[in-house]
Amino acid sequence: MAELSPANEEIHRIQENEKAKFIAAALDRFSTTLLGVGAISPVIAFLFSHRPLPPWELIKLTGIFVVCGLGSYLIHLWGRSHLKRLR
Repeated sequence: MAELSPANEEIHRIQENEKAKFIAAALDRFSTTLLGVGAISPVIAFLFSHRPLPPWELIKLTGIFVVCGLGSYLIHLWGRSHLKRLR
């Protein structure tokens, strides 16, 4: 592969930085969506239930809430790790 001139190296570095920022922003949006849809949906299902929910249903809803919240946080950290590589 041919050597890049200093100007082209700078352009390549800037392009890689912008790509990493885009990936981090996409991961952050995905984590927010997962938290909003996956974690809050069981709460809404519980609040608008017209009948008392059996205990196993409450355990299942709590599990979904916890897994989605934890997954959202881990995806958020993954996006932050992309940004830390830029420094």
